[in-house]
Order: sequence, then C-alpha cells, then structure tokens
Amino acid sequence: MERARFADEQWVWLSRDASPDCHDQLTATCRRARFTPGVRRLANSIMTQLAMVDCGFGVALVPEVTVRSAGPSTVSRPFTDHADIVELSLVCRSGAQEPLVEEFLRIASA
Repeated sequence: MERARFADEQWVWLSRDASPDCHDQLTATCRRARFTPGVRRLANSIMTQLAMVDCGFGVALVPEVTVRSAGPSTVSRPFTDHADIVELSLVCRSGAQEPLVEEFLRIASA
C-alpha cells in the first residue's frame, strides 16, 4: 500500500471500546509506517467499518481475513508493513453434537 496516497484520506477507524487490542495494534502499525490516520468516523465493529467504506465514508485498515466480507464497491490493497493483529480461535465443547455448532465449524474451517 502506498502510505503517502492514503495519509490525507478520511479514515473510518475501529473504536477502541469495540476492540482495544485491535485498535492499539492498528494504531501502532500506522506509527511504524510513519503516518497518522485522519480519523473522521468511528465504527463499533470491523463489519461496520467495511460497510462505511463501501458507502464511501472513507478508507479503513482492517485485518486481511475480513476483506472477503467487504461489499461490492470496496477494493482492498495489502498493507505491506507488519501488523500483529490478534488471531482468533473458535472454541466449543469437546464432542459437541449440536447441528448448529457442527455447521458453523464446517463453514468456519472452509
């Protein structure tokens, strides 16, 4: 990603209240990349960020894994600077036989 191109953009940022770890890591990533995003709008979830970007409210820095959930008007570019985004794991009871849990695990691991 070209840092200079996006330095003056209006940013849709994830509220720290929504995810302190993700917020702090993204902020640190921008600092390491030597720019400060001009935050104009705050979102309470990454999905809200993506929706706001799709509506044209600004640009956002999001975990790469969420990009496939972006709307049809959204374009993504890899951010080449390293970000230690928190990885998530799905946990459930061992031996769960509930159909809903099994379907979720099937979809999540696809």
